[in-house]
Amino acid sequence: MTPALYMLPGLAADARLFAAQADAFEQLRVPAWLPPHRHESLPEYAARLAETLDTDQPYFLGGASFGALAAHEIATLLPEHKRPLALFVISGPRSHHGVSPRFDSTIAATRWVAPWVVRGVAAFPKASGVAKHEGLTPEQAASLAKQARSTDGRLLRWMTRAIAASRFVARPLIGPGGYPVPVYQVHGEKDKIMPLQRTPELPGRLLVVNDAGHMVNVTHADDVNAFIADAMRDTLQTHEKDMNT
Repeated sequence: MTPALYMLPGLAADARLFAAQADAFEQLRVPAWLPPHRHESLPEYAARLAETLDTDQPYFLGGASFGALAAHEIATLLPEHKRPLALFVISGPRSHHGVSPRFDSTIAATRWVAPWVVRGVAAFPKASGVAKHEGLTPEQAASLAKQARSTDGRLLRWMTRAIAASRFVARPLIGPGGYPVPVYQVHGEKDKIMPLQRTPELPGRLLVVNDAGHMVNVTHADDVNAFIADAMRDTLQTHEKDMNT
C-alpha cells in the first residue's frame, strides 16, 4: 500500500493550496484545521491535530509555511513507531529569525485585533501586490484570496499568535536533540516572507527554486512535485532496506 502523504496548509489557506500536488499524488491528504483552544500553544495544538492522522501505517508528513511549523511539531512529539517516514518543509522557517522583519511586524499588529479584520488583511494582499511578486496567475491569486476569506477569523488570529510565540532552533541531523526523521526542504529563491538567507539550512536535502517566492508549490508545482516524488522514492527504498536487515 502506498503511504499517505499528509500536507498542512499555511496561514489563511486550506486544501486548495495543494491543488497541484493533489493532481500529482493520489495519496495526498490535507487534514482540516481544528478550532484552537483558548491560550493553546502550537505544540499542544499539534498534539491534538496528530490524533486526526492515521499514524499506525507508514506515512509522509509535510506542510507549507505555518503548516511546516505544525508538521515539525507533530513529527517531534510522536513516539518513534508513529513518526512519519520523512518530513517535507515547504517555505518554512526553522527559527524565529527565519521570518522577515516586515512580516513579523504585520503578525505582531494583527494578533490582537478582531478576527474579521485579520481575515480581511490576509485576503487583500493575496489578491494584489503579493500576487505580482509571487508570479501568480489571476486564477491562482483568486483561489488564495478565496481561501483567506473562508478561513475562520479566530483560527487565523490564533495562528498569528502561535507564529509570534514560536522559537524554533535548527537541530543536528543525528545525536541528542536531532531531527527524528529525514527532512526535505523546499524554498523559493525570492521568498520575502521567509527569506532563504534568514532560514537556517536543515539537515537533509534542500531544493532552492530559482525565481520562486513564498508560494513555490503553487507557482513552480512541477519542480516541487518532482522533488517530493524523488524524496519519497528514496525514503521508501531506504525504509525497505532497513526492514529487511
